[in-house]
Amino acid sequence: VIVEIAQTIPEAKFVYGCHDSQYWSVPKGIWNRIYPRIKEIATQKRTIGGMQIPFPGSFKVIFDDGVVKKVN
Repeated sequence: VIVEIAQTIPEAKFVYGCHDSQYWSVPKGIWNRIYPRIKEIATQKRTIGGMQIPFPGSFKVIFDDGVVKKVN
């Protein structure tokens, strides 16, 4: 997922990952445009062991002032 997002959306910069979470930095002015594609990539089904496995996700935005907002 990290490589796919980085290759598909060069404006998104991987910051940090831990277990099953990832933190990305994206320019504030383009967030609304690129978020749907990031969500689509992160939550698409993946083939593992010949089976299609769903990957549900939850997403949050951390603003410059430290405020955190859950997004759909």
